[in-house]
Amino acid sequence: MHTPSCHVILAVPTDAPALVVGGLIVVNLSYANLSYLATMNIRSDFNDEKTVQTLFDEFKKLIEQQQTIAFCDILRRSQLRVRMPFFLTRKTYSIFKIVGYAENIVFACSHYISHLEKRSTVLPTLFDITDEHDISTIFDFDSLITGEDRSNALKNISQLNGFNGALAVSKDRETMGYAISVPALRSDHIKIGPLYAINRRIALLLLRQLCKAVKPESLISLNISSLNDSLYEFLHNRAICEIERTFDRYHNKILQTDDHRRIFAISAFLTMPDY
Repeated sequence: MHTPSCHVILAVPTDAPALVVGGLIVVNLSYANLSYLATMNIRSDFNDEKTVQTLFDEFKKLIEQQQTIAFCDILRRSQLRVRMPFFLTRKTYSIFKIVGYAENIVFACSHYISHLEKRSTVLPTLFDITDEHDISTIFDFDSLITGEDRSNALKNISQLNGFNGALAVSKDRETMGYAISVPALRSDHIKIGPLYAINRRIALLLLRQLCKAVKPESLISLNISSLNDSLYEFLHNRAICEIERTFDRYHNKILQTDDHRRIFAISAFLTMPDY
């Protein structure tokens, strides 16, 4: 059994070194080369933007030093004790975990795509992401969606054993979406994410491409925003996938509502928080 390690970072004023005003806990999964921000708390009388940014800067320094893939999901605002001016909440939305078999997903997506082809719908060209050159072509698109530079994290993921990637490109060579998958802890489980596309049609094309690359009996899991209800309803009703609500998120000052509608799956491999 592997035991995770924890790294605690405390915030203290320079003029009162014995006074702890906040802190965070980072959990390190050395056996999986992953780190995540487990919790972060700041005293209400010290919850200004400088304190928040300082703690997150320390979090970034830590993961850069350890060279791990890191992610951070603040589930509820109560976990991050910061006043509204420094954490702008506009609207909540839910994240759903979708689980189903690759064979069922391929069958459902193929039936849908066949219907599109009969209607002479123009579909993008799909490419497999197989080397560093190909992975670099998605950096700009990923940055446009997430608002962050995640190029190093994406390069690290592409080097994992069992990595698969798919890229959708228009006739004008414009990126219209991409998706990647890696094996989970069990060999027959596949985790898909990120999966970003400009519409549901392209999301299903990418999803089918990745599911065709693995064994039909593989168990597929991915996370989907509740803002994209047509996608998870399609997978539930036609691909016989199970749906489990996992947690809530918040719209924030960086990522606008319209941008969220472009996101069909939330990656577990985030290098920065969402605000």
